[in-house]
Amino acid sequence: VTIYPALRENDEARDLVDESLQQHKQIEQKLNQLAKVPAANSDQARIQLEQTQAVVQEHVELEEDETFSMMRELFSRDQLEEFSRSFPMAKQNLQGQFRLAA
Repeated sequence: VTIYPALRENDEARDLVDESLQQHKQIEQKLNQLAKVPAANSDQARIQLEQTQAVVQEHVELEEDETFSMMRELFSRDQLEEFSRSFPMAKQNLQGQFRLAA
């Protein structure tokens, strides 16, 4: 998530960022739906899990195929290294938010 504001500054990347953020919302919605499925209803849980996996896979492919390529074009090596250093902190913050919400 930390790279999106920097990418959004570039006109070429703005649509890609919007699509990625929309996928983040879809993933969050799917996870919320999955959390509401009673464990006893394994068919419904399986369907929700498969749908969630499909959305996550689509997002991973978008990032691997397009976002990372765009980043290599737009940012210097130093900037990319800074993103890679900030990612673990952002991840840790997000995990803390999920623990608080649970």
